[in-house]
Amino acid sequence: MPTLDEQRQQAALAWLASGCELSIGDASRLPCPPEALAALTPSSTGVHRHVASGLTGDVYELRLHGQHLAVKVARTESRVRNLDGETAFVNELLRHQELATARDAGAALPGILHAHYGSLRHRLLVTPWVDGGPPDLSDARVLRQLFNTGVHLHLAGHFEWDWSPGNLLDDGQQVWLFDFGYQYRFDPLTQFNSAGDGLSCPQHHLVERLGARCVFAALLDTETTWGLAAAVAQFTQFQALGLAAMQLLHAQLAQRGAQAKPLQTLQDWRSKAGTALACDPATAYRCEGWVAHLTDVLDDLHGQSCDPRTLQRLDWLQQVLHQHAAALQAAGLLNQPPSAMQAQLLQYQAQAQQWQLAPGGSAR
Repeated sequence: MPTLDEQRQQAALAWLASGCELSIGDASRLPCPPEALAALTPSSTGVHRHVASGLTGDVYELRLHGQHLAVKVARTESRVRNLDGETAFVNELLRHQELATARDAGAALPGILHAHYGSLRHRLLVTPWVDGGPPDLSDARVLRQLFNTGVHLHLAGHFEWDWSPGNLLDDGQQVWLFDFGYQYRFDPLTQFNSAGDGLSCPQHHLVERLGARCVFAALLDTETTWGLAAAVAQFTQFQALGLAAMQLLHAQLAQRGAQAKPLQTLQDWRSKAGTALACDPATAYRCEGWVAHLTDVLDDLHGQSCDPRTLQRLDWLQQVLHQHAAALQAAGLLNQPPSAMQAQLLQYQAQAQQWQLAPGGSAR
């Protein structure tokens, strides 16, 4: 029986191999034909900004004929060197199509930036332009909105894996998620996420994904600049808001008739995380940080899409391993002796240095 990952990869590859068009939205509402948008350059009429930092495509800020748009032109080859990177754009179009259907049926999807138009043939995705910047992940309003978006996505059967800061924009009122290349379908009433068989990877959930892809990078900066106590305080806020979000998710799933296994998995995490936070926030910070940073490093290595942040995470991991190996072992986070883990981290560091993306090649 193929895993959920294999099923959706095979479906996406079938789309690509078929040569068939996959389009969403109405091309007649665009300021010019899709062919012209797909051929945009930084010097094209109406282009005010060119963002070349994405791993999947270039984005242009376009002001033309009274419209203010973000035009994403996908690359023929993703900078993420694996099957998920290869299929990210077709996956993104499929998610936009499904989310539009869910929205039209009355689903609440706060913080989701919907598309005006998308085309696989033209490798094009057009959305409203959001005037904003990266979210401040120390801001409780920002975190609440991210958790709110994640809970509603989960309830709609969409599991977002890539809460990278490069995929988020804060306009001062709302934080928007605008890239769905690594958002996958699952059944929230019978499954916990979109990995394995839906229940076999309980370590991955909304709080973990936000932590690994987004928040712990900010915590790394906080610890470096302001010290451990400031980072632990920021982590405590994040984890407390995460516990509240997961409690809401549990209640909503139970109300909708979810099966016992996904509900129990949620409850198990809430119990463990709540106890750890109450007993020793600093140790909880290090343990959660260990998992988050290591997970993200392995993800970067798998896609050969490393950047300076990857190396910063590895420096943090080596330092924590050197100073707090006993705590990591007590938490069951080391599956080999500390000396062997240290050697493994050095190997990861060499690979991360080898696979550094060129400037402008990372969305982090």
